[in-house]
Amino acid sequence: MKVHLFASENLYTYAYLSFLEKNFDISSSLFIFRRNIGFSFDYSNAVKERMIFAESNFDFYKRVIPILKRTEKFYFHQFPYGPSLFLWYLFRALLSKSTWIIWGGDVYVYRQGHESFKNRIYEYLRSKIIPLIPVIASFIPGDFEVVKKVYNSKAKYLHSAYPIPVGFMQRRIATNENPANIARLILVGNSGNESNNHVEALKEISFLKD
Repeated sequence: MKVHLFASENLYTYAYLSFLEKNFDISSSLFIFRRNIGFSFDYSNAVKERMIFAESNFDFYKRVIPILKRTEKFYFHQFPYGPSLFLWYLFRALLSKSTWIIWGGDVYVYRQGHESFKNRIYEYLRSKIIPLIPVIASFIPGDFEVVKKVYNSKAKYLHSAYPIPVGFMQRRIATNENPANIARLILVGNSGNESNNHVEALKEISFLKD
């Protein structure tokens, strides 16, 4: 069995689960979400049957930790930051079966480590936990290099990417169409997080405004 751990539902997780269902056998997979924030995605019954919501750390300890002890492999889709780090520190022996799929912000949150006593504790825990993760996957190799430098990780790197949930894959352009007449769509950043530097990016490509 393989277990996928998500912070919460969003368009990316919905696109990812839809992709898995379409291309793989998900009957031996579980999809565990730490928060249910009320999105109404059109999951199939097959996906719904494999979903678990464990919103509190106690619920996660009671329901999910026993599953992780039995599972073959599990995946962090975005590494946690917060009180749950105490739980991962307690059960760090399980991390030998884990893969961290980087989302971006879960790497660069280390920059906040000096902002409060609480953050310093979280960063201490991450410094003990992250080096135990044997495989790290990311679309951007530079994110992995930061993890290696900041957390002294010796993990194996896998190049990966999420399905983009904005319909780009479905766009079809006729081969005989004049390229000059084809509209161009540009995705600036993969989220609304300010670390994407949207304003700076838009200024850089402002020469394409027409």
